[in-house]
Amino acid sequence: MKKKSKAIFQTLSDYISPRNCYGCEVRLDFYEKHLCLNCQIQLPLTLFYQTTENPNFQKLSNRFPIESATSLFYFEKEGVLAHLIHLFKYNGVKEIGLFFRVVARRSSQRKCYDSGFGCHCPCTASYFKKKEKRL
Repeated sequence: MKKKSKAIFQTLSDYISPRNCYGCEVRLDFYEKHLCLNCQIQLPLTLFYQTTENPNFQKLSNRFPIESATSLFYFEKEGVLAHLIHLFKYNGVKEIGLFFRVVARRSSQRKCYDSGFGCHCPCTASYFKKKEKRL
């Protein structure tokens, strides 16, 4: 009963003030939060959390003493992810950060490592490319 009333309330509030997808500006359904299903499907997942020996771990283990490393997505310049990162960084849309946190938490629950995360360190690959050019 509680879920039905929440869905009815969300539908009524969407009728008054419609919510749009941050990726493609399509009107969201009541069960969608920040991204429509089409944009969620278009996000290029890496699935690096399923293995301990992934490219991120191999690159970072040479530089730092780490136990595990992973990334959620592949970056594409013209993709949905680039648009979402731009909105998050330059337009201050904090809901996108919350969405990425939920995706990261779900993937960390399914990962094959025994220990939990000790530290989250979001960084882009371009940071490491700049470091390599300096050396």
